[in-house]
Amino acid sequence: MAIFISILVTSLALLTTSSCANLTLVPPPNPPSSASPIPHSFPGFAINAVWLPEFAGSNSTPGLFSRNLLQTIANRTGVQAHMRCGGTAFDHTVYNHTLDKAVETLPSSIRNGVEYYVGQPYFDSFANWPNLQWTYQVPLGFGSLENAITLAKKGLSAIGVDNLYALEVGNEPKSATFGTQQKYVDEWLEYSKAIAGNVSGLPNEPLFQGLSLGSSVDPSWNVSIFFEDGINSLSNIKTVSHHFYEVFIPEIQDSSTYLQETLLNHSYLVAKTNYLKDAVSFLNANTQGPIPLILGEIDSGYPKGNTNATQHHQILRSLATAIWTVDFHLYMMSIGVKGLSNQLGLQWDFSPWTANVTANEGTVHPTYYGIVFAADALGSNASLPTTIRQLNTTSENTKMTAYALYHGTRLSKVAIVNLDFWDGTGQRPEMEIGIGGLPSGVERAKVKKLTADGGSLDLEGVRWGGESWSWESGGMPVKVGDVNGTESVQVDVGKVKLKVGATEAVLVSF
Repeated sequence: MAIFISILVTSLALLTTSSCANLTLVPPPNPPSSASPIPHSFPGFAINAVWLPEFAGSNSTPGLFSRNLLQTIANRTGVQAHMRCGGTAFDHTVYNHTLDKAVETLPSSIRNGVEYYVGQPYFDSFANWPNLQWTYQVPLGFGSLENAITLAKKGLSAIGVDNLYALEVGNEPKSATFGTQQKYVDEWLEYSKAIAGNVSGLPNEPLFQGLSLGSSVDPSWNVSIFFEDGINSLSNIKTVSHHFYEVFIPEIQDSSTYLQETLLNHSYLVAKTNYLKDAVSFLNANTQGPIPLILGEIDSGYPKGNTNATQHHQILRSLATAIWTVDFHLYMMSIGVKGLSNQLGLQWDFSPWTANVTANEGTVHPTYYGIVFAADALGSNASLPTTIRQLNTTSENTKMTAYALYHGTRLSKVAIVNLDFWDGTGQRPEMEIGIGGLPSGVERAKVKKLTADGGSLDLEGVRWGGESWSWESGGMPVKVGDVNGTESVQVDVGKVKLKVGATEAVLVSF
């Protein structure tokens, strides 16, 4: 009988202010037979559509900072990065051919369902990010079908058919807007059919990203019910989208306890995403062939009733957030999700970065470092199928996760995530890890680490593999002081030993 994973907890030695435990992992040498390849575009992005010009820039002021951050991901995955442009704001947007600026926000007194106008300068922004694959959303439920067709035409002209991954119709349908699922399905079918019939140049194949369901779980608005109601009766759905924000932060006593109970707790993540596993299983069983599930907006969380800005920063833009980002990306890969769109925005702590070309400023947040980790885990050789399996680190351990990655038929990497909270005082707690059963002939392993010296709540000192990104660096990676970015570790009789500190993640490559 094949051994899936071997675990040995051998000691628990108390140190001065920290603890150290031992864990041995023996990942199977071959990929799981049931796993399908992970697209190398998996670590992608989404942008609130009305903020595109501030991130991407204009004809006169291109958004090079954001372009460089996106290119880092492309360089490390070997494929074009993916960007979804849409959101609730674009459901309330109308094209105005007389407008001589990119976006105009309408006064609340005259909105009547329409909140923004966009003019031709808006579409000039797409040219500043030329090497992306785009999912582009048009409005549904507000404005008119004619407006949706016009925005589809303008968007396709700006993006180019070769860079268009999918079209999306509407954002986060709600019962308050449509009343019933069937009414939404009927209107979605009307719009998607009309767009396909009136926008020239679209390929004759499934091209639409369906549903774009919101993060809140409503049993009556789930993927299977919409398919039963005929959402794919035109056989035009390429992908299905669900959005996911893990926490909606209430009033809390302190960030440390809340983080350890939520974002730094793998069991919490598993419980919160069980419905996504169900959606993957349903879509894989589609009679016309599997349909990929994409999480079209994701991030760690959003304040809900919490007005404490310091807590927002600590929970949504700290080292802890970066570590959650790693675990979330790898776990979603392991359950069969086929892409994540990390949400970008000007005013959101959870955004991987912010950029404002008008004000000539921007900031890279820790979330971005977790995304780069995921990109490096996939690697730049996209010609080989990449698969993943989660390794068992004991059912009781909600603070330590591990994943084995395979390129082709070969075990190539192991990612280890330590979700234990550390307040930055005293000696950092560490877990001693042994990885056994490594491929024959491997003599050394390369180890890269995601960390920050200030602990879980560190907002500024996050680094990945000894590198950091900033506005000052123009969005380019720079070496942090004399920090050794990659450590070479001896492999002894098929086994390598290393230490992973609290709120750290490491990527071991063979």
